[in-house]
Amino acid sequence: MKYLVYLFTIIVLLSEKTYSQNIVFHLFRPTASVPQVIKWNAKNDSLAEYKIKETFDNNERVTSLTFLKGNEIYDAVPDAAPSVKYEYKGDTIYEYYYGVKGIPLAKNDMVEFPFYRKYVLSNDKKHILKTYALYGNILISQKTKYVLYYIYSSKKDNS
Repeated sequence: MKYLVYLFTIIVLLSEKTYSQNIVFHLFRPTASVPQVIKWNAKNDSLAEYKIKETFDNNERVTSLTFLKGNEIYDAVPDAAPSVKYEYKGDTIYEYYYGVKGIPLAKNDMVEFPFYRKYVLSNDKKHILKTYALYGNILISQKTKYVLYYIYSSKKDNS
């Protein structure tokens, strides 16, 4: 029985360690432009007013960034989407931008965001060779409440 309790304690400690390794928090100060990070890898202190929640996978690749005010998504960050998600496919990284309610973010009052940005990496995956962005406006039909997209794209060659 003593060994069973010991084994259970080790499993709980290891699983908590694994969980905490996949999410980290950074404290930031809102500014008139880009948010200023004031403390990297901070504890998830519920008293901290402004934080960035960074989630990453087992390969240590960032899978999402979310700006928080308290424990709610903060949507007043200039030049930044409240939530950004990343997807990795071969030599390509996709970066998706979302608003507070999880709707793809294309345009707010101050900044126009792409629906997504695509980064094509070098073979060693250390350099960005090309960047693509898909831009557009989100239009919500008042009659049907469907979301309509007006889309255009851009391409940037970084080579």
